[in-house]
Formats: sequence, C-alpha cells, structure tokens
Amino acid sequence: MAQFSSIIMGGIFALVGLVVIILAVGQIQLGTASKSWPSTNGTVQVSSMTSSYGCHGKSGCYYTYVANIDYAYNVGGVQYSSGQLNIIGSASSRDPSYIQGLVNQYPVGESVQVYYNPATPSQAVLQPGVQSGSYALVVFGLIFALVGLFVAFKGATSYGYGYTTGYGGMSPPVQN
Repeated sequence: MAQFSSIIMGGIFALVGLVVIILAVGQIQLGTASKSWPSTNGTVQVSSMTSSYGCHGKSGCYYTYVANIDYAYNVGGVQYSSGQLNIIGSASSRDPSYIQGLVNQYPVGESVQVYYNPATPSQAVLQPGVQSGSYALVVFGLIFALVGLFVAFKGATSYGYGYTTGYGGMSPPVQN
C-alpha cells in the first residue's frame, strides 16, 4: 500500500510541477510580448507602501512590504486603471528600502508611460518585459516535477509495475 501511495503522491507532485511550469512559461511569453506593446501616457493615482507581519515556519517571523502603485490611462477614448507594475503584478519584498524606492519612482500625480496589451487594453504594465521570478518558477516547477516523477517511478518499481520482477532482479522460479 505504501508503494501505491508513493505512485499517487509522486504523480501529484509531477502534476503540480507541470502546472507551475505552464503558468511560468505563460508569464514569460506575456512578458516578452509586453516589450512590443504600444504605450500611452498615464497618471499615477496611488503610490504607497503597505506591510504585513507573518511567521513562516523555519523562515521565522518577518515583515513583507508591498508597493501599491495604481495608475490611470486612456486608450482610444476609453479610461482604464491598473495596479500592475509588471507582468507578475505588484512588487513585494522583505526590504522596505527597495519598495520605498519604487514608491518614490512613481509619486502620485506623476505622468508615466503605460504599456498596454493592444488585444486587451485593460491589461497594462509600467515595467514591460520578463521578470526574473518567472524563470525561478520554471526551475521550481521543473524540480517539483522531477522529484514527483522519481517518487512515482520508485513506487511503481517497488510495487511491481517497473523493471524489477520482485525476485531481486532475477526471473521467478519455473513451476513444472
């Protein structure tokens, strides 16, 4: 029964890894496309930093800081607003000076260049391109999928579905 559980758990790990890879590749493709999106002028409406405190197992307790940067822009006479700094979303970090730097870069009332998806103008970013976090997700997903496949394979071979015969690699005894 433990071997069967290994097959199931390994399969779940591999599936989750595959989903993460697919999502990350989608972010990479969208980030790459965003570099050629048209742009328009926009105005920063909100620029602030928020923080939250949390405890995360072995990582300990710490503050996480988030840049809240909302902006308004106009495409073809239609007014839009967005809070997307980049393809991934808003920026967050444990380093408050990094987030404060972003808030300072985009003060309220500031005119900004907004890059928008011509097929869906409501989708816009201030920083086009691929974010390094997307590549990290591909690596994470790949590791997750490979570990899952390894666990499933080990479970399958010890359960008798693989290359071993259950007789220590030797053929079963012949019955006459």
